[in-house]
Amino acid sequence: MKTLDQMKIGSISKVISFVEPTIASRLMSMGIVPGISVSIMRKSLMGSTYFLQFPQLTLALRKEEAAQIVIE
Repeated sequence: MKTLDQMKIGSISKVISFVEPTIASRLMSMGIVPGISVSIMRKSLMGSTYFLQFPQLTLALRKEEAAQIVIE
């Protein structure tokens, strides 16, 4: 199982599912649903924040939150 926090900067993947339902409901309310493509634009200097690009959304997530998103 590969999660979003394991992606390299600039790579593109698709969201498959979420590890925890509490995070899933919050992310899905923002439009991040299984099947949507995602790329990592950059990471913060200390690597604790991920700046993500979705088709209609740019979003910053903490590393712990990114680790809850399962990707292809």
